[in-house]
Amino acid sequence: MLYHVKRRTISGKTQISKGALMNLKNFVVAAAGFALIAGCSQTIGPKDDISNQYSVYLTGYVLDQDGNPIANTVATVKGTALSDTTGADGSYLIVEDRHGSSRPAPSGDSIQYLKAGQVITMQNIPKWIDTLPDIFIEQRDIFGHFTSTPVSLGRITAVITGDGIPAASPLVAARGYIPITQNYSGYVYFVYSGTLRNYSVVINVYNSDSALIGRSVQVDFPSTVGDVQVPDFDPNNARPSVYAGDDTTVSINDTVRLHAVAVDSFGGSIAKWEWSINGGGFNQASTGDTIIIAPAGENGNYACAVRVTDNDGLCTTDTLVVSVVLDMPTANAGNDTAIAKSSQVTLHGSASQQFGSIVKWEWDIGNSGFVQTSTGDTTITTPDSAISVYPCVLKVTDDDGNVSEDTVTLQVGVPTPTLVRPFDGNDTVNSMYTIFEWNAVGTATWYHLQVSTASDFSAIVIDDTTFSTYERDSILSGTTYYWRVRAGIQYSGIWNDWSQVWSFTTAPESLEIIHPAGGEIWAVGGTYLIQWRIIDSLKVSSVVVALSLDNGKTFNALFGNTFPKDTTSVVWSVDSSRVSNQCVIRVYDYIDYSIQDKSETFSIILP
Repeated sequence: MLYHVKRRTISGKTQISKGALMNLKNFVVAAAGFALIAGCSQTIGPKDDISNQYSVYLTGYVLDQDGNPIANTVATVKGTALSDTTGADGSYLIVEDRHGSSRPAPSGDSIQYLKAGQVITMQNIPKWIDTLPDIFIEQRDIFGHFTSTPVSLGRITAVITGDGIPAASPLVAARGYIPITQNYSGYVYFVYSGTLRNYSVVINVYNSDSALIGRSVQVDFPSTVGDVQVPDFDPNNARPSVYAGDDTTVSINDTVRLHAVAVDSFGGSIAKWEWSINGGGFNQASTGDTIIIAPAGENGNYACAVRVTDNDGLCTTDTLVVSVVLDMPTANAGNDTAIAKSSQVTLHGSASQQFGSIVKWEWDIGNSGFVQTSTGDTTITTPDSAISVYPCVLKVTDDDGNVSEDTVTLQVGVPTPTLVRPFDGNDTVNSMYTIFEWNAVGTATWYHLQVSTASDFSAIVIDDTTFSTYERDSILSGTTYYWRVRAGIQYSGIWNDWSQVWSFTTAPESLEIIHPAGGEIWAVGGTYLIQWRIIDSLKVSSVVVALSLDNGKTFNALFGNTFPKDTTSVVWSVDSSRVSNQCVIRVYDYIDYSIQDKSETFSIILP
């Protein structure tokens, strides 16, 4: 059945009244799975004499939703070469001369309508000589922007699905592309419907081999919308993605396992793996794993590229850098230390290396030659004599044959000091102030002094440690003493042998304090006698009297003058600045300070 709508021509264009056009929405039908639009026609059909001249005579119009003619739309009888393109008035005429024969009645034959290469719709042919219902179409510009340049671009298409479009035959329309701006656009044509329809569009990008290399997100839009903008996307996102792995550093001759991972886009799969090592050709691998041996020789960086190919033949490459270093080991023999003679000690050696491993340990003890050990530890016995520098060398070898050495220096014992004074046999040593002196030895850090009144040191009177020369006052006068020194390492418990033994004799006293004798309590403001006696007047020049308030650590002269050597006492009035319970009186020779004597401690108090 054909429906008539009144037409009118304005400025050479055939127009349909809007009222009539609105009624068209009631005549949407479907036939053979395609959208059919029942429209208006100028006549009920061609004149009867046409059938005598043509075996096919099909005419109709293609219009937009407002009734305006659509030019350059191709109407083609499917399966034949019969076609025509709409002119400025939107009409087409498909004819075939009769030539004395006629076609069989149409049976599933249809006309396909194309615009700019896009199949818009089809409608069935009820008979070969007929005026067909008008086709009403609408157009939308579907456009967007690429975030990068397509690689080996072939074509760009918009694929539209939705209401009125068979699922098995989506609309596919080519897009134009402007390389300088990376923009694409193009019209898509739909069969007009007076009711709301919903559509979806996806942009596909193909390379010159017609392989899909990029795809946009799906954009949904209703038929009431205007032009459609697709969000920006990477036109190469359909290519497989591959990661060769992190850059790494290894040692020469190391075995390196490379492990690459890859995924393909849009449900594809990785069909081929290939590796190129240090600029060489690509060699196929069964997976993303491959094993290489780091070359020997100098340090260097080696590029390892992996290339994957997906099931569409698309390739992607990624590269990691393997840095090969000599990686010398660092030996550590331990800290220099001091050790006793003839003692057992374990040396703890170690070695550090970033890559590889230590495969050989050796020790050279005291320049005796290297001996291999199972680990960095070795136990030795030190010599029985003092040696200031006893070298112990650790040598390590790694799995690449690199060697490193380190030396720990042992100080075995310490040398024996040589005595200086009081010299052996001296019989004039001052008992009130005696200095013990010896030659220091360079590796010793302190010394042990013993002084005894017995030669076997069974009656020790001084047993002390010191860092250097030792001073002592108030030993017995007129007495023979024996003394010796040994050197050691402080806090280590290491002592060397004792030095030789020297003896000396203290001279008789030349001066002696009688009063105070010690323990007295003197009061401020009181007058007290200080008394002494001269034993050897030949050795005394004149006498000085001094007072200590700190138990003999420091002394200050009590009087501003000295006393003749024949003076043996003096009276002292105690003033308030002398209060202390640690008072000591000292009387000594003005010229030879070693001729002296000190009182025991007494007190001065306030009254």
